[in-house]
Amino acid sequence: MSRIERNADSQLSWNNINTFPNTSFNWVGLDGSQVLAHMTPVDSYNSQCNYDELLKGLEGNKNLGATNQCLMLFGNGDGGGGPTPRMLEKVGVLCCLVLTCSSSDSSLRLDCTQRYPV
Repeated sequence: MSRIERNADSQLSWNNINTFPNTSFNWVGLDGSQVLAHMTPVDSYNSQCNYDELLKGLEGNKNLGATNQCLMLFGNGDGGGGPTPRMLEKVGVLCCLVLTCSSSDSSLRLDCTQRYPV
């Protein structure tokens, strides 16, 4: 039995033959153990924090009946580069834009409680 409690992934979305039906789900291992899994609706772990990627994440959530939350993984992926100062700046701008709109449309909301140093 695994001690992992949660997993975030984007690789299932890379399948060009089968479309995975869920965004959040219980992954069941061969031994019957389960892990809460989330597949980012942005379909990438290399998001550049652009507005169109944010909208893709909001609109691509296949489990909107259960939750209106999703993860957007951003940074420069496999190379270990992580987020750039420009990406963090974009996240701050997106938070301001979305929070401005949040009073009229509660589905467009980012959790901007975490502040990142630039």
